[in-house]
Amino acid sequence: MSIRDTFCPRCGKPSVGVCEVCRGEAALAISIETRISAPYCPICGATREKGGWMNIPRDREDVKEQLVHSAITFHPDVQHPRNSFSCRDWSSNRSTCLVRAEGVFHGHPVQESREVEIFWKGELCTRCSRMSGGYYEGVVQVRATRRPCTEREKDSAIRVAEEIESTLREGGDPLSFISRIDEVHQGIDIVVGTQAMGRMIAQGILSRLGGSLSTHPKLVGEKDGVSLYRVTYAVRLPRFQKGDVIDVGGKYQEVRESTSKLITLYDLQTGDVRVTRPLQEWRRVGNVCEAQKALVAYFEKNILGLIDSRNGVTREVPVIPWIEAAPGNTIRVVPDDERNTLVIVG
Repeated sequence: MSIRDTFCPRCGKPSVGVCEVCRGEAALAISIETRISAPYCPICGATREKGGWMNIPRDREDVKEQLVHSAITFHPDVQHPRNSFSCRDWSSNRSTCLVRAEGVFHGHPVQESREVEIFWKGELCTRCSRMSGGYYEGVVQVRATRRPCTEREKDSAIRVAEEIESTLREGGDPLSFISRIDEVHQGIDIVVGTQAMGRMIAQGILSRLGGSLSTHPKLVGEKDGVSLYRVTYAVRLPRFQKGDVIDVGGKYQEVRESTSKLITLYDLQTGDVRVTRPLQEWRRVGNVCEAQKALVAYFEKNILGLIDSRNGVTREVPVIPWIEAAPGNTIRVVPDDERNTLVIVG
């Protein structure tokens, strides 16, 4: 044994090898937890962390890496800390990871190895718990004025709601969810998890389809001295929608813009545009989105002979100055069964 072997290589005190004090300090340089509980939601895959539920779906391997890092504690004086690990899944509820951590502590290398057990604990996150329990704070009622909502309007309103739900969730708001969508007489009800989401959906539908909005709060209880309300957002779509073809005193007009009070009309015969207030006696014929193709059979003076694609019957309609048509061509029309004719829309 040389004289060097009789001193502690770390502090220089007399000792055979590393002294007890330095061994204790080295043991405190790195600590690794050997048991980790990892709550996760079995429905949506969200994981619960110290700050609460993370409702953005994540790969389990990424979660393991984060859990292993959180299990390792380095002393503030450890330099160049690093770690490595390998994991094995024994079941859907239990994984083990062999973790190795190392660094430089007061000029000397230190390392610690431990087997870390991860216990995956299934429990419903706040979002899924509320959804499964039928929780809601608002209802967006979508109806049309003096008529049922069309399928196109319903689909458009649902798309608005789903887009807003996706945007809010990606922005970190897990409680903004669509609880359900009910198809009811003459419209739809969109049941939502928060009042803020209901207001955004209602305003989004108005922006896309026009109309008016009224809110109707209802007291449903009290919690910690605070009154709790559920709010109904009543969206009323205009009687006429953009693209509607309407009969105005025997003349066909196309709706270019529509609000609850004013309507912009395009005269399908002359091409004139005007803004006016809608009247009760106006009749909706159809919408340009529902237009069909009709074959031009003949063109005589101011009359076009069009073959109705539904039944093969030839119907005569006045020539429209703004459209060019020749026998054999096809043009877009909206049928008016009440007047037994076809309305040319393009």
